[in-house]
Formats: sequence, structure tokens, C-alpha cells
Amino acid sequence: MLVIMAEHSINAPSTHAARTVASCGSPLQTAVAAGISAIGEYHGGAGETCARILQDAVRNAPQPFDANREAARIVAEAQSAGRRIPGYGHRIHDPDPRAVYLLDLARSLDLADLHVTLAEA
Repeated sequence: MLVIMAEHSINAPSTHAARTVASCGSPLQTAVAAGISAIGEYHGGAGETCARILQDAVRNAPQPFDANREAARIVAEAQSAGRRIPGYGHRIHDPDPRAVYLLDLARSLDLADLHVTLAEA
């Protein structure tokens, strides 16, 4: 899982930052820190924001839980606010093969719970 999430080619901003710092002869830990420092709202951080949305929806949804109803609510709120839903879409991959692999892995390990059902809905 770590490899599939870490591999993002030399095109990613965080990788570019790390490679640039490393090319200056800086120690490896400094280059890695530069790459990590590039993670933020627009690069690499969408998964965390998406996870918070899913957690809040599962925690606060009326029971019995209806993933389709909650997904429609989340999408409608995002549309009315004129914002994108974080964690969905990729400028190069459609679908993102990392997401496909991780969802398949979650299912095979019986870890696909309400959050995964909601994410897919």
C-alpha cells in the first residue's frame, strides 16, 4: 500500500521539490522533508479532506444508513457551494489505478465498510 501511494512519477510537485533539493547535494532527509512540505490542499491532501467528509457523513447520517442518499446529499452540498469534492478525479488517470487496487484490497481483507460504500456511491 505504501508503494502504490508513494509512486507518483517525477511529475508530481512533491517529487519535483524533493529531487530539486537532492540535486543541490543536500542530505536525503532534507530532500524528503522538502517533498513532504509540498503536500497540501491542492497536492496530496485531498484524501484526508475526503476521509473527513466520509467520516462525518457516516457518523451523522440518519439510521438505517443509506449510502446513496448520503452521497447525493454530499454532492448537492458541494454543487450548491460551487466546490469540487476532494479526493475524486485525477488529471492523468481515469480511473486512478491506485484507488482501484486499494479498494480491491480493502474488499479482499473484508475492510470495505460503510465509508467505502459511501465513497463508491
